[in-house]
Amino acid sequence: MKYLLLSSLLFLSSCETHKGNIISEKLAIAQLNKFFEQIDVDSFADINWSEIVTQDFRVFEAGKEMDLEGFIKFATPSADLLETNWTISDPVVTLDTNTAHISYFNDGFFRHGNQEVKIKWMESVFMVLEDDSLKLKFLNSNLLERDVINIIEEPS
Repeated sequence: MKYLLLSSLLFLSSCETHKGNIISEKLAIAQLNKFFEQIDVDSFADINWSEIVTQDFRVFEAGKEMDLEGFIKFATPSADLLETNWTISDPVVTLDTNTAHISYFNDGFFRHGNQEVKIKWMESVFMVLEDDSLKLKFLNSNLLERDVINIIEEPS
């Protein structure tokens, strides 16, 4: 009996608990929203990418595989882009100690001069803890719908 008690105590004392950041569904979704806030036309130039994505960040979108440099070129707003907005819906979050995965729908709105573009994607993002912060490592984006509306201004 002493041996069993001693063995049990030794076993329990050798088990470690995770003392780093605790990843939650709320944190994962907040980081995803932060990513889209940062690529907004109004804040794109002020991005500190190392706070949002890992060093080996990858994106699969528009039939292209991109690293961070390629994604920045792809996502840089055109001169006529006036407004951007993204709405995340139906997120499904899976968590473990050091990672988070979210699949979701993304409705994007873009206003270019006299055009409004509405796009719906089905996306998936994988995040990891890096430098004690949850960061995007991989983003996959699949186009579902795209509508372009030409805005006709009434003469004054």
